[in-house]
Amino acid sequence: MFEFLRNRAEPRRRANIRAQALIAEHGRDAWSVVYRLCRDPERDEQDRRFYYLVRDIIERRLGIPPRVDTATRYLERR
Repeated sequence: MFEFLRNRAEPRRRANIRAQALIAEHGRDAWSVVYRLCRDPERDEQDRRFYYLVRDIIERRLGIPPRVDTATRYLERR
C-alpha cells in the first residue's frame, strides 16, 4: 500500500522541482514557457501530462488564475 502512495507522490515531487527551476530561470515568463511545453505535439502524452502538472504548480506559485492566456495576463499587469 505504501508503495502505491510513494509512486503517486513521485511525479508531484519531480514537477515541483521542475517548476522551481523554470521560475528561477524565466521568472514570470515561466508560465508561457511551460504552456508551450504542454502544447508541443512532438512530446508524448505522458510528458505533456507532466508539464500540465508543472503548469498548475507555476500558476499557484505566481498567483496566475488558471487558463488565462498570455494577452490577458499582459493587460492585467498594466
